[in-house]
Amino acid sequence: MLAPSSTPVRCRSNALQLSSVPEEAGQQSPAKKNQENIMEMASLKGAEEIAKLDIQERTKRAMLAESVEDRIFELVDELEQIVEKNNGVLE
Repeated sequence: MLAPSSTPVRCRSNALQLSSVPEEAGQQSPAKKNQENIMEMASLKGAEEIAKLDIQERTKRAMLAESVEDRIFELVDELEQIVEKNNGVLE
């Protein structure tokens, strides 16, 4: 689903890393490859199931997912402000 041009689109790819250990360029650990395979298979199965739904249900789910994503970004921003305000110490 494409966002209208007036809607800001945000991405926090650096916050969603599977591991904090840096990997050599182009090399993945077997565990990470396995995780990616599991996610790919789940994604394909989910796409097949979603394709079976009518357009109204798919639209409703997409809108709900967008609102959940927006709330997650709001909470991340709030947490970052709290951490900055307290020099990295949560209250």
